Amino acid sequence: MMEILDANSLDLMGMKAQGKYVEYFITTVEDWRDKLGRVDIVVNEWLKVQKNWRILVNIFVGSEDIRQQLPEDTKVFETVHGEFT
Repeated sequence: MMEILDANSLDLMGMKAQGKYVEYFITTVEDWRDKLGRVDIVVNEWLKVQKNWRILVNIFVGSEDIRQQLPEDTKVFETVHGEFT
């Protein structure tokens, strides 16, 4: 997905570089470039969330010691984790 996103972004930059040939469509090209930029930001943030979530799963699900030390936090995490799995 990231490769396709990058390829499409490069295609739009190439179109914009065509100058007079893209003049009629420049608003559409810039609009799509902005949209793809936002998608890139969201996907990268989502990847960060997934990475952090895996760490939290290891802490709250995989560690009995943490579960005993933080029972309320563990319960909250398990509730939220259950909603997404």
